[in-house]
Amino acid sequence: MLMFLITLALLFATFKNIYFYIAGSNITALCFQIFMMLALQKVRIHNFVLEYIGRISFEFYILHGIVIKIFNEYLVLHGNLYVLAVMIVSALIATILYKIDKIAVPWATGIEYGKKRVIENE
Repeated sequence: MLMFLITLALLFATFKNIYFYIAGSNITALCFQIFMMLALQKVRIHNFVLEYIGRISFEFYILHGIVIKIFNEYLVLHGNLYVLAVMIVSALIATILYKIDKIAVPWATGIEYGKKRVIENE
């Protein structure tokens, strides 16, 4: 794997063709992703921030597009401040929706939050 990356780097330095650069960068990104997936299967990272982001990730995914649209129309921010503001507002709204979801799902279904419904065969 390391030899492949070194060879690819040498080819980048030698050839300046744009098509090779595009194909090579995609191959390099794919190799990096495969390497990280294999490496992280063996390593467990216990971090409160990552666990928190994992809990609200669905709500964050659903909401961040709406927050971006609202910020583009009504708020004039540029660069890093814009990204930071979108992330903070999206995370706050996602947290509120996650808390509501934790209360509403058990109330509506009668099933404890996070548990799967077991259907018995008749």
